[in-house]
Amino acid sequence: MQKLLFILSLSLLFIKCDGIEDKLIDPSINEFSVTNIIAPNSLMFSGTDTKLVTSIFFSDTKSLISVWVKVSSLDGTVNVQYHKNMTKVTENEYSTSIAMDSLMQSLIYTIDYFYQTTFQDEKKIASHNFIYDNLQDNVAPVLSEPNIPDEISRDVDFSFSVRVSDANGYADVEKVFYELFKPNGDQIKNSKGIKEFPMFDDGKTEDSGDLVEKDSIYTVLLKFPTSAAETGTWKFEIRAKDKRGVFSNVITHNMVVK
Repeated sequence: MQKLLFILSLSLLFIKCDGIEDKLIDPSINEFSVTNIIAPNSLMFSGTDTKLVTSIFFSDTKSLISVWVKVSSLDGTVNVQYHKNMTKVTENEYSTSIAMDSLMQSLIYTIDYFYQTTFQDEKKIASHNFIYDNLQDNVAPVLSEPNIPDEISRDVDFSFSVRVSDANGYADVEKVFYELFKPNGDQIKNSKGIKEFPMFDDGKTEDSGDLVEKDSIYTVLLKFPTSAAETGTWKFEIRAKDKRGVFSNVITHNMVVK
């Protein structure tokens, strides 16, 4: 059981890829190759009809059964479309379009291209990165509804939680953390000098104390060990930070450790 123990010690612009920016992966068979990719280097939200349009061209398509794409943020935190089939529009071209909206984060996204032939299962063949701008002002995360005990006995497991909202979307929250101060005012740091301790929204109740994954309620499971924690009033400060480095409001709570 994992616990944290306190031990005092841009409009659509389409360009042809030139093989330098995009990553091409040769098929395991030599029956065809990718000859071109058309995809945006940058894309700006321009209304409800904003589309990510991309095409991939092959030297030959006789053995191809299907071609599809996966679109996700470069950091892996956001999936726009996990599996989107591409349509054969000319003899050697497959194309598709994916709706983009203002709630999607302004991030660098990756288009991964996959194919399947009569000889092998689906396999990734190429990728392309592009920058998406949702044209929305960045808004700081907001903490609310803290659920923290007022007092606790040492050597007793307990958890506390806080709700985090962000007008730019759930995925815009980079981290939620707390800082802890002893009764004499000294701040707790771990052996690596870290003083910001993470809270979780992973649904792993036995590990983190969190009940439901991705419900915007962040939780942590703790214990004050008798061997290390002194009695008295300890102070918690809870904050969140978004992916543009903007911090939320601070929730401060005093807890009496007996």
